[in-house]
Amino acid sequence: MQVDNGALTVTAERKPAYTGDAQVLVAERPVGTFTRELSLGEALDTDRIEAAYDAGVLELRIPVAEQGKPAQDRDQGR
Repeated sequence: MQVDNGALTVTAERKPAYTGDAQVLVAERPVGTFTRELSLGEALDTDRIEAAYDAGVLELRIPVAEQGKPAQDRDQGR
């Protein structure tokens, strides 16, 4: 995971589910390396991005930066 110029780039690799001498005739999921790029807003705290991967789902949590929060939320410490 990398952030550069307001863009988050995620790179991952999907390996084949089969091993050994198996011969695959049809594969439903492609294998190999893939990359996704997401454009981020300016009011996000990219230094505190958290990622979790579970059961084939990648979850990204990108908090709002303090200066991006409404003034009333900053004053109340949210």
